[in-house]
Amino acid sequence: MTATRAVRSLENTSLDLRARVLSVRKSCIPLPFNPEKTMKNLSRTFILTFIFTIAVSFLGASSAFCGKSLRRSFAFEPGKSLTIKASRCDIQIEGSNRDGIEVYAEFEEDIEKNYKLEFEPEAGGLTIIARALEWQDSKDRNPLLAWLSWNTNWPGENLNLKISVPYQVCPQIENSRGRIEINSIQGDVSVDNSRADILCSNIDGPVSAHNSRAAVELTRVKGRVEVSNSRGLIRLVGVSAGGYLENSKGDIEIESATGEFEFDNTRGNIQVSGLNGAVTAQNSRGDIVLLFAGQPTGNCDISTERGNIEVRIPPDIRADLSASSHRGKICCDIPLQLVGEMGGDEIEGTLAGGGPKLTLSCSRGEIRITQAGL
Repeated sequence: MTATRAVRSLENTSLDLRARVLSVRKSCIPLPFNPEKTMKNLSRTFILTFIFTIAVSFLGASSAFCGKSLRRSFAFEPGKSLTIKASRCDIQIEGSNRDGIEVYAEFEEDIEKNYKLEFEPEAGGLTIIARALEWQDSKDRNPLLAWLSWNTNWPGENLNLKISVPYQVCPQIENSRGRIEINSIQGDVSVDNSRADILCSNIDGPVSAHNSRAAVELTRVKGRVEVSNSRGLIRLVGVSAGGYLENSKGDIEIESATGEFEFDNTRGNIQVSGLNGAVTAQNSRGDIVLLFAGQPTGNCDISTERGNIEVRIPPDIRADLSASSHRGKICCDIPLQLVGEMGGDEIEGTLAGGGPKLTLSCSRGEIRITQAGL
């Protein structure tokens, strides 16, 4: 029995019982009435009906699985924009040496009844609209299950979009509650998502990514990056042109980075390794760990309010060092030419004759400066 038949059977049974009650009332036959017993019976009937409806609906949904899909191809001019406005969609974009765009969409049920899916070619580019119908607009679906599906992240509920594009494309994506993966793109990338991961790799142009309650991971990006997140991880590997990263209640992790960077975080750690360039990092509640791979190309300013700071530098780095901690100690394990007197909570000096400024400060925490590799 499918979910729809089960629900209709319960509705017919309810109508039949109601008709019998009305018939008895019209005949004016007195019925014994026990308020307490009647309420117990009604409660028991309601609970059993609710459980039965949910169980049968799930069984019907699983047994009625029949994958629905469609495939479309579109002409496309290299360098134009691919715009996607979606919700509840898992999106995969793969660059290739093809001339046009090919879209493959797959869903476990009828796409038309659950999603608004439209394709709008315009001015050599393409706009794809793939929005999940809200529960009150979904057709032929159990209202309770549709509402639960819309307000939770159950697996298997998303429309899958696999899109093959030319290398020279500029994706602009707006999504929610759906994973976004972009690989091998030479154009600018702009992504806005929530409650699902953003993964970009092998991107030649700049990347702008915004997310919440999920991770943002960028790997091998040649252009400048601009990332903001909340309650999720930001992770960059192999970024070549610097960038700005902002997070709240989540960590920032960087590996093999080149260029000028600015980090702003609250209630999360900042960890940077393999840095070639300059950095400004500000944190409110979290540690900062910074590992230089080479000579800083500009002034570096590292500060946190409640957390520790650890800086590891190669032995041949030239810099003007200044470190201060209001409620914590400072440990410096590298040769430092002091400027003035060395205090317990403040030191100032030069490394290898001096160079760009390296300023470290924290309100409540320790500062440790060591040589890389030790």
